[in-house]
Amino acid sequence: MTTATLPKCTTLAEIAATWPPTASVAEVAAVSGFSKSALYAAIARGECPFQTLQVGGKTRIITASLLRVMSGEPDPQPPAPAGLRVA
Repeated sequence: MTTATLPKCTTLAEIAATWPPTASVAEVAAVSGFSKSALYAAIARGECPFQTLQVGGKTRIITASLLRVMSGEPDPQPPAPAGLRVA
């Protein structure tokens, strides 16, 4: 299975207009200033600033949550505790 590459974005408006509802940790790391390893560590500790989902053994970050956090708005739902899996 090939993962689609998201277009390079320079603004939050471009992310909002072009990204799907969830994004990979690598994609979010590329635009957020976090490294992949730092994001994975924060997710494992339950401290990721973005809402995440575990789907089929992969971690996905909710794009709307990314946009809220990156724009300085409070994210209304705190990060899920470490180990929480959404089916």
